[in-house]
Amino acid sequence: MASTTGAAKRHITQETFNECVRENMEEFDMIEEDAIADAVTQFESQGVDLSTIVKALDVVHPVLAALKVIEADESDDETCLHVQLVALQDQFKDAVGSSGAKELAGQINGPTILLQRLPAVQDVATRILLLSTLQSMVRCRSQIFLEVQSNDRSRRHLRRWGVVIACRHPDGRVLVVERFICAKNEVNKKRLTSHGIIARLVVLFRDRSMVPEGGTKDIADVIRVLTLHDDTYVVLLASVSIYISSQDRQHHFIHTHDIVKLFVEHGVIDAVLPYLRGVSSDPDTLSSWLAVVKQLAITEDTCRKLVAAGILDLLPTFQQHAHVQYIA
Repeated sequence: MASTTGAAKRHITQETFNECVRENMEEFDMIEEDAIADAVTQFESQGVDLSTIVKALDVVHPVLAALKVIEADESDDETCLHVQLVALQDQFKDAVGSSGAKELAGQINGPTILLQRLPAVQDVATRILLLSTLQSMVRCRSQIFLEVQSNDRSRRHLRRWGVVIACRHPDGRVLVVERFICAKNEVNKKRLTSHGIIARLVVLFRDRSMVPEGGTKDIADVIRVLTLHDDTYVVLLASVSIYISSQDRQHHFIHTHDIVKLFVEHGVIDAVLPYLRGVSSDPDTLSSWLAVVKQLAITEDTCRKLVAAGILDLLPTFQQHAHVQYIA
């Protein structure tokens, strides 16, 4: 019999599992414990992942419980919020169940629920905890962030995220979250760039006094992710000409060029090159920004602008650092 270990797991909702348990109890006169055991056996034999399913009819999964409390809480007292965020962190750090917990959070718009609370949070420690929780929630799960219909709620969600990036909460975790949600996800990149993220990132970099020490590297890492064509699903589709038209394939790759063009139009070259002259003593930061420059140099026009801005004069300085020679 072939092993199913490497096969993709299927998922069901808590409601589907509970319905199966109730059917076992009603139709086969099972007690709850036996009905649950039978349901688990049925679903697991079909390759269903039950890691996010609570095996009891009257118990709510901790992720759902915490997010529902956060969503319903309208008080100014942030103690309750802090407690629920800690509960979420515990779920996302669980080595066994974290993947399923994140998937479950995405099913009920967990990132949106957290972002709705962020602007009103006054306590610095709670704000940092919220951002850290959001970071944990979307890490390796970028698809749960913005893959929603284009409606009023999602547009408000995007605008709210734009406010966060616009220096209102210049904590490095915001930038890390931004990188996580855009990595290998063209949908998220497109929606965020269409709501002004590029301009805000450039403004944030220009006004570096708002950024914590070492934060410019985080900005560079976000820009690099935005300018990478790294969505493996889109690349795969674009390579299979029998399924999509030549025009559609070209569109997927043009979007990355459009993002680069927008960064250039917002003056990122003129902002970055003078900065590189003074950051050569920090190899990690220098490496990140050189990776950005490399991504920008994907069109002939951008290459000309880089040369005009003096990039060639800086190369000898860059080459003194073995850590960044492969990029330069």
